[in-house]
Amino acid sequence: MSAGTKRRLEDALNAGKDIEKDSKLPSVTNVDFGDVMGIYSLNFSHNMQNMVAGSGNGSIQVYSCESQRKRRPLKHGSLYGLPITALKFFPFKDDQLITASSDGTMSCWNLEDWNVFKTVDEAHNEICALDFSHDGRIFATAGKDRKIRVYDAGTLQIKQTFGGTDHIELTQEDVFSPEAGHGSKVFALRFHPFDDNLFVTGGWDRHIKVWDVRSDQVVRSFHGPYICGDGIDIWEDSVLTASWVAHDALQVIF
Repeated sequence: MSAGTKRRLEDALNAGKDIEKDSKLPSVTNVDFGDVMGIYSLNFSHNMQNMVAGSGNGSIQVYSCESQRKRRPLKHGSLYGLPITALKFFPFKDDQLITASSDGTMSCWNLEDWNVFKTVDEAHNEICALDFSHDGRIFATAGKDRKIRVYDAGTLQIKQTFGGTDHIELTQEDVFSPEAGHGSKVFALRFHPFDDNLFVTGGWDRHIKVWDVRSDQVVRSFHGPYICGDGIDIWEDSVLTASWVAHDALQVIF
């Protein structure tokens, strides 16, 4: 760990201790989503006015952050509805968001008229993860078929597709070969917060993959985290992972 990173980490820990001592903090509000078969995805608008939640029964609910109450559903759920596995607001647009379902369908919504204005279908795939680049020009999806698809955010057309591998248990040779995509279901995807060309993915094959849209293959790979949800985040050049394990679930990769 560099001296600068260590100093920032110490500052963050000290700030956390100061927050714990502050008795004027507002109380935490518990949101009752109702019987929606679980919450699978959640995102805040950039102006922090709305929170949108995708549920296991296929419903999409919009909540006001100010009143902490439900505004109205974008989509009603049903007993046979499919989970909304990922959703994100379009960068720089607080009234537009995109949702992804486990049937491979993506829908673009407008909160001004509460309607869908465009849909995209990834045939024979279950989309589990979706994220936009920092500049908002592209976004990428990942899921069951192990492929990573990069889209133009304006046209919603596929710009690039990264393939997976048929090797579920990747060997050291597989990790560094040009064909070393994911060997199993991909659950998490996150773009670098400053470099719009880079993003990372992780899933059941216990590998974190680093991708570059300027290349046609994996540029770096790390073995370890067993990721089964939206368990990746990036801070500067460090990757935080959340594994489905009983102990030491959170790990930082430098």
